[in-house]
Amino acid sequence: MLGLNAMTYYDSLSQQKDLEYQKSLLSQRRKNLININSSLRFAEAKLDPNSEGYKALDMRVQQMEQMSQVLDAEAARIDMQLNANLTLMQSTKQMLAEDIKDSFTLTSNSQ
Repeated sequence: MLGLNAMTYYDSLSQQKDLEYQKSLLSQRRKNLININSSLRFAEAKLDPNSEGYKALDMRVQQMEQMSQVLDAEAARIDMQLNANLTLMQSTKQMLAEDIKDSFTLTSNSQ
């Protein structure tokens, strides 16, 4: 059982690192999106609100805001996975400790 729990723990650790990396990439995408949105808003402020250019920029800003909402949902999903994985890692770590303790108990009893 010790080997299986160790494999589960290291698989979870690997998954945790992957999720943290995905979250980092997602964070960078959100920062880029915010910068784009700011630039669009700045350009939009210079235009007449009734002009075609303003309307086109406004539509693009709305698209960027929708993309931001999608990224927010993805970030929430990754956070949930991170929390679930962390719980699994803690549980597996506890089982590993118990397995190691049991292993030493069996070894000392057989001598």
